[in-house]
Amino acid sequence: MGVYEELGVRPFINAADHYTRYGGSIMWPCAVEAMVEASRQYVNLYEMQTRVGEAIAGLTGNEAAYVSCGAASGIALAVAACMAGKDPVRIEQLPDTTGMKNEVIVHRCARFYEDIAIQVPGATVVEMGDERGATEAQLAACISERTAAVLTLSPWGRMLPIDRIVHIAHARGVPVLVDAAFSIPPRANFRYFTRELGVDAIIASGGKAIRGPQTTGLVIGKKSLVEACAAHGNPNRAIGRTMKVGKEELAGVYAAVKHIMERDEDAVRREVNRMGLEIRKGLSSSSLVKSVKRSGDVVSIDIDLARRGWSDQEFERLLLDGEPSIVTWCRNGRFRVKLGTLQPGEVDRMIRRLRELLCD
Repeated sequence: MGVYEELGVRPFINAADHYTRYGGSIMWPCAVEAMVEASRQYVNLYEMQTRVGEAIAGLTGNEAAYVSCGAASGIALAVAACMAGKDPVRIEQLPDTTGMKNEVIVHRCARFYEDIAIQVPGATVVEMGDERGATEAQLAACISERTAAVLTLSPWGRMLPIDRIVHIAHARGVPVLVDAAFSIPPRANFRYFTRELGVDAIIASGGKAIRGPQTTGLVIGKKSLVEACAAHGNPNRAIGRTMKVGKEELAGVYAAVKHIMERDEDAVRREVNRMGLEIRKGLSSSSLVKSVKRSGDVVSIDIDLARRGWSDQEFERLLLDGEPSIVTWCRNGRFRVKLGTLQPGEVDRMIRRLRELLCD
């Protein structure tokens, strides 16, 4: 009996994305092996954290890297670093930010659950723009003597391009952080934000598409900022003491990043294309399926749910409660399949289940 069966927890096919609430990802075998190996001996955690950071920085072509306890923890530590630096008095003072720059600017249209991490070390969130986006003038107006950093995401819609944010913020002496939790891989993005766009640091998730331990994140970028993150991190007497990363997780995320940097991305793209074609072929006989389109590793399936009398939520529930159990989301009759989360054999199992529901 496996552990999930023993506990009464039902596994499912994750066709949604690398979401935390769904377990993040399935770790690469090399990451699991590295964690098991690391679990068998004692090491100095400071030394392990330092060496792993140096190795990941070297692999990705950056000045420095720090392993945090998930991407949200990375945001908290990076914000703390921007406010207090490596000053030992200020480090212990947080989350009291008296005498420090303590405002972090974000797009109003891109507020997200994890921005609570900005507030953990005591910072205040300042919104720029509106629900549609922001302008350069609006960003400039938000910057003041209290601004500690600007935090942004890969832009969409009318969000400001990152290179323009960097230009405006750096002209006022303000560092720029990028939440890249869903932006890596491809591996080129490890360098793109920092080297080409000039951001001070990116915060990535080690447990999403990188497929390391879910409880890991990465702060990658300028050495001075990353070193300050380490000063605020575990096991120091600092805001990051509650954000522990063990030797096993450190070994696991190192192995995962190394795998990402060494794997054949062309072969990955070919496999994604094959899976997309299999889904289109497998559903071609259903009169309820109006279209099957692929963009990157996401397939969108337009379905005439009204002919079955199903709502989006009812269709999601049928997939969740069926065999196999499939988790994803459906909006306005459009069903999403994230190919990057599917494991070997799951495409065929999912197609069979969809045919049961959608074919006459």
